[in-house]
Amino acid sequence: MSGHEHTPVIHDHADEWHHHERAEGLPQREHTAAIDSGLIMRWMVGILIFVVGLIVIVSTYFAKYATQLRAERVETTIFARDATLAQKEAEAALGIGGSESSAYKWADSTTGQVQIPIRQAMQKVVERYSGK
Repeated sequence: MSGHEHTPVIHDHADEWHHHERAEGLPQREHTAAIDSGLIMRWMVGILIFVVGLIVIVSTYFAKYATQLRAERVETTIFARDATLAQKEAEAALGIGGSESSAYKWADSTTGQVQIPIRQAMQKVVERYSGK
């Protein structure tokens, strides 16, 4: 018994694809016969740098976007805008708000200072500096 009994016996001749002519030249060597491990390592390092850079860029963008979204929704911008609008509406309803208000109000009740309407204040400043 030989060691190749499991190999089937070939009865037919090989087809034309297996036959080579002299015009084809010498047989070429295998494409992966010699592996350039340095080239593979350079590619691996390049891909690794690209992936790490991409992760840094995406995380930086997400952090900036999340900060902006948090500022708009939670911290000040939207709620502050709504609160300012509500405050102006309340002051207008009470007749004490805005630069065009025609009512007097206390500036500091401990010292007795009163705020006057802006148009009246501007008129007093003009009169003071014009010499009247």
